[in-house]
Amino acid sequence: MTEQPTRMIFRTFKDGEVIALMPEIPHDRMGYYCQSYMHVGQHGAASTGLIAAHTKPSTLEERRPLMRELVSIGYIIELRKRETPQMRNLRMDAA
Repeated sequence: MTEQPTRMIFRTFKDGEVIALMPEIPHDRMGYYCQSYMHVGQHGAASTGLIAAHTKPSTLEERRPLMRELVSIGYIIELRKRETPQMRNLRMDAA
C-alpha cells in the first residue's frame, strides 16, 4: 500500500453491506469505474453514480468494521462524503 491517504466514500446497501469507494483510483483502462472494496469479494470495480443511487451514506457504526479491515491491509483512509468532479478527473487522467 501507499503511505499517502486514500480518499474513500463509504456507502451502505439496503441489506446492510458496506462498500468503500475509492473515487480517484481507476479500475478500468478508461477510468469509468473506480476501485472499491467490500468484506466479501474485496477489491472490485464500481460506478460511483450507480452505487450512490442504490445506497445510503454509511454511519460510523456501519462503516467501522470495513474501515478496520482496510487499515489492517495498509490503507490510510481519508473520508469523503461524495465524489467531486476533481476526483473523477484524477481517476480518468490516471487510467
